[in-house]
Amino acid sequence: MLRNPILEVFNIMAIKKLSPRLVCSLSVISDPRKEKNQKHLLIDILVIALCTCLAGGEGWTDCEDYVLALKKNQPSLYEQVDDFFSTAEEFNFEDIEYEDYETVEKDHGRIEIRKYTLVTDVQWLEKKGWTGLKSVGRVIRERRANGKVSRETVYHISSLSGKAKTYANAVRKHWGVENKLHWRLDVIFNEDQCRIRAEFSAQNYSALRRVAIFNRDKSKDLSMRRKRLKAAWSNNYIQTLIFS
Repeated sequence: MLRNPILEVFNIMAIKKLSPRLVCSLSVISDPRKEKNQKHLLIDILVIALCTCLAGGEGWTDCEDYVLALKKNQPSLYEQVDDFFSTAEEFNFEDIEYEDYETVEKDHGRIEIRKYTLVTDVQWLEKKGWTGLKSVGRVIRERRANGKVSRETVYHISSLSGKAKTYANAVRKHWGVENKLHWRLDVIFNEDQCRIRAEFSAQNYSALRRVAIFNRDKSKDLSMRRKRLKAAWSNNYIQTLIFS
């Protein structure tokens, strides 16, 4: 496998952020379990392992849980879950093992209600290719602002076997990543519009964007767009960001 030395440098920088004593050369390693998905960044595996240890986990089995959003590009699975919840709601979830959890948040004149439902009776579900799948979940997000009401429904498959609150916390953490990291990459750095494709260029630019976000100036006197311009114009400022 071809090595990407530039990406390895930025991976080293990222792992130093996690632990000053943990310094190693990181690369892509193979996964023998699936032919369609053979590559995982070692840094991703290390982060998962570190987080599991910090949370009190004692082995690999403690970090196996997953909560994955279903999208319509998986039509068969999505339709099964969508049909199930529609039918279950008609009969008020009679004879179905499930648990509900609800949160209400008020901020700046906006009210957001999230209703979480976790169903652990999944014998009806075709689980082909999904190891450890034990539950399906639904989140209904209702947002009220300026006299208008909007609703969004999201489905998940999960290895969780219990509490709806645990499911809710996992979903909220995922949304936090989407909002903070992916939103910045998409809106501020226009990552989705980037057409850089040659060799390792896409990986390298992706690593650079993440370094820019993690090493960003946390002051609030300028927006991130203005800070990008300042970094382009001032060598002193960019050196401060990189080596601070």
